Amino acid sequence: MQFKHEFKKHTFSYMKDKYYFLRAVVLILIISLTSANVVFPSDKSARRKEYQIKAAYLYNFLKFTEFTEVNSPDSISEISIVILGEDPFGDFLTPILNKTIQNKPIRISRISSIEEIGNCHLLYISDSRKDSLSSTFEQLSESNILTVGETSTFTQQGGMIGFFINDGSVKFEINLTAANHASIKFRSQLLSVARIVNYDKTVDK
Repeated sequence: MQFKHEFKKHTFSYMKDKYYFLRAVVLILIISLTSANVVFPSDKSARRKEYQIKAAYLYNFLKFTEFTEVNSPDSISEISIVILGEDPFGDFLTPILNKTIQNKPIRISRISSIEEIGNCHLLYISDSRKDSLSSTFEQLSESNILTVGETSTFTQQGGMIGFFINDGSVKFEINLTAANHASIKFRSQLLSVARIVNYDKTVDK
């Protein structure tokens, strides 16, 4: 009886975490849709909606990620999202600028070289930079920065969160090993809806 009770308690907690995370994603998608105030042609809607969803995820990744003291919202004046390479999001990131993380405003910048990064919490590495992923991760090896991308081998090469498409839906996987190396932790709400992987690039060195 005790086991059944604990199992039900654990299951309820898991579903609750998953519910709140998905609700957060839905809410920001609604904000994004109403802010854009546009109707997309049917032949282009799939691609555009994909990045609208991914943009919403970026905010939630930050919301459910814990950084070290130096990079935590308590220690800085703003939360920084940096796009490295070609920006696939366009105006879909605009609604994020109207939101906050622990009462701190969000800043979005775009760079063409990793040397320009400056202060950063979340680095989105565009697919246009897929040929230089390994060198980029090497330069970030001592950084407390959450890396996100969509290249098919993103997490295998050392990235932390990689997008993928499954049955027409946007999904993501989390490389816990890479996150641990960067002293980044994820809350249960995020982990409960992710595919968990563990790729350790340090073993190749």
